[in-house]
Amino acid sequence: MGIKKYVALLASATLGLGLAGIATAPSANALVFNLAQNTAITFANAGPVNATQFPSNISQFGMSTTITDVNVTLTGITHSFKGDLDIELVSPQGTALVLTSDNCAFSDATTRTYTFDDAAAVPLNTVTVCPSGTYKPSNGSAGTGDEVYAFTPNATTLAEFNGQNPNGTWSLFVRDDQAVDTGQITSWQLQITTAAAAPITMPALGANGSGVAAPYPAPIAVSGVSGLITDVNLTVPGLAHTFPSDLQMVLQSPSGTAVKLLSADCGSADVLNKDFVFDDAAATAPPGACAAGGTFKPTASALAVMPAPAPAGPFGTTMAAFNGASPNGTWKLFINDTANADGGWISANPTLTFKTTDVIPPETSFTKKPKTGFKTTTKIKFVSNEAGSHFECKIDTSKKFIPCSSPLKLKHLKYGKHKIQIRAIDAAGNVDPTPLRGKWKIIKQH
Repeated sequence: MGIKKYVALLASATLGLGLAGIATAPSANALVFNLAQNTAITFANAGPVNATQFPSNISQFGMSTTITDVNVTLTGITHSFKGDLDIELVSPQGTALVLTSDNCAFSDATTRTYTFDDAAAVPLNTVTVCPSGTYKPSNGSAGTGDEVYAFTPNATTLAEFNGQNPNGTWSLFVRDDQAVDTGQITSWQLQITTAAAAPITMPALGANGSGVAAPYPAPIAVSGVSGLITDVNLTVPGLAHTFPSDLQMVLQSPSGTAVKLLSADCGSADVLNKDFVFDDAAATAPPGACAAGGTFKPTASALAVMPAPAPAGPFGTTMAAFNGASPNGTWKLFINDTANADGGWISANPTLTFKTTDVIPPETSFTKKPKTGFKTTTKIKFVSNEAGSHFECKIDTSKKFIPCSSPLKLKHLKYGKHKIQIRAIDAAGNVDPTPLRGKWKIIKQH
């Protein structure tokens, strides 16, 4: 019985693009997403008051790795007393950062543009005139009693978004905390940098975060495996999703057999870069919460209709449904996100691990044949088409095969005709039924 492991061969994943967003690749190790919300944030009357867009949102799906950097730009700020503004950014995972609050306390009708970047030289609260520019986030109102935030701030730098799943809705909460003055913010932009793209994105590009993965299906090419399947496991490495219960997953073999793996099983808690293994020998099917990943039996839950070209069913409920077939060919992994407003990725190619009953015998062939000539010594070389095989030889009139190896050197041969039979025996004990045969003659010189 042999054990083989094969790695998925996947096409390059498509870059995720959000509404009003562009993904670029500045290096082999990063992707930069530029996202914009172009609906103005205004104040209907003098404060204290929340902005008319409270919050102002940017929703993004199809990003395919964790955050490594976030910058925020507020464009076209016109307010007659900019120090009244409390501005807070909240990530899809609930991390809340005050970008600016009670800074720039002066009356000024001039339009400003501020970019917030941890790499900036100074925070905004250290600048007296507050010209347009790039600044570190700063909370000038902390402890003064006049700040009112939609979320209790739990971050002090933009770096605290790093490592999170960027997919979902980012919210900008803007409040004017004093009376008299009014204004607006024309637009705001997010620049999110992530690590290099993962091979599978969930879902594929879409405005609302539902739909099939990219690629769909993800192909897993298998070749050169002898025998028939007695056991198969699937490993899905580095799965991330902001609402994993939305996921449906089906594995289809080259012969067309399909097994459902996931279907509304994993609850609402984020899962971030965790390995999932599907194995009949696991203790349980996927539980109601999968944030830690793990090894599971295929799901017992009902499966909603999967978009074409996924199979329509019926579906197997165990990995044993694949047993008895050849593993060779293209396996297909279908992944569908059934609901809006969440997304994720699989960070590396899925792998299949097989156990097979090796019933296919090896084949033996020469790489150097014996030749007729005058020498009483000859060297013969031979190979098997299966790695790990060993060999047996029968020479001249011998009635039994005996162990031999390549190269085989025969010495002190008699003049006249000689013959040899060579057979390979593979690691599973299968014997070449048609041994390799060679004949040659040693000629006596006169």
